[in-house]
Amino acid sequence: MRAKIFLGIAPESLKGLASSGGPNVMEAFLEELEGIEVDFVLLEKSRPMTQLVNDVDIIIPAVADVSAKVINAAANLKGIVQVGVGLDTVDIPAATKRNIPVVNEPEGSAIAMGECAFLLMLCATRRVLEAIDLMKKGVFFLPTTSELGGKTLGLIGLGRSARELIKRARAFEMRIIGVDKYPERVEVPALDFLGGIDRLDYILENSDIVSLHCPANEETRGMINYEKICKMKRNAVLINLARAGIIDREGFIRAMKEKKIQGAGLDVFWDEPMDPEDEILKLSNVFCTPHIATSTVEARERIFRATARAIRKVLNGEIPPNCVNL
Repeated sequence: MRAKIFLGIAPESLKGLASSGGPNVMEAFLEELEGIEVDFVLLEKSRPMTQLVNDVDIIIPAVADVSAKVINAAANLKGIVQVGVGLDTVDIPAATKRNIPVVNEPEGSAIAMGECAFLLMLCATRRVLEAIDLMKKGVFFLPTTSELGGKTLGLIGLGRSARELIKRARAFEMRIIGVDKYPERVEVPALDFLGGIDRLDYILENSDIVSLHCPANEETRGMINYEKICKMKRNAVLINLARAGIIDREGFIRAMKEKKIQGAGLDVFWDEPMDPEDEILKLSNVFCTPHIATSTVEARERIFRATARAIRKVLNGEIPPNCVNL
């Protein structure tokens, strides 16, 4: 069998995957597709997506925008399989109309995301950026900050990454409350509070740290705006490693400039890569990391292997377990 696969990353990024200090994830990917001859098509800024995908069998979106126009241009398309969770750049209804399965990989990145969320919590709560700046000026023993122990962690979305964060937060003796679109399906035992998304304000008003773990869609896009941030405690911290669009950018910047809350930790942004002069990078109360939540060698290998296994199923005419539309 031979398969042509569009991978929505640039050639230089592909080289990075092969030299990230651990297992070569592309070799792991191809191991799972043993017996299938794979031809890759990579993202090119100089060519439109519609040309790049015109004869591919599989689209791996990665960071590429897979619109209805792109889907309809891919005459041989058999499946759209994402390396990771996010499908906000994929026109799922357009794929469904053509009976094309859309598949993601929500499990392989959960540990890495839970750990990164905890990193952002610690760095924002302990005001690491401010501390580094003071140290460079010769000032030690400042700023005076707060411990996580005994504080309330509020989770918006209680999927896999949130559950991994909960494990780590419990070790710090934090109180944990959360909301989810489907609270009746949540498998996390013994939360201090669990409610539907209609209790969002309760989470915002009662949490010391609010961490976002929900998908970006029509219901959640811009959900955290200036007014919602103002409902949070003045010494609270907002964490986002889900999708930038869940937070209204202008409202967020205004709230941080006005110091409506103590700070924020972000791993996702409205434009990626960011302009080095973006004003968000100049906010002293916002700790930023460059979308690295899933950038561990362990997570990448798990994700790429699982993605390849899903692709094999699609090519064999099967529907993978994590298909979201068929």
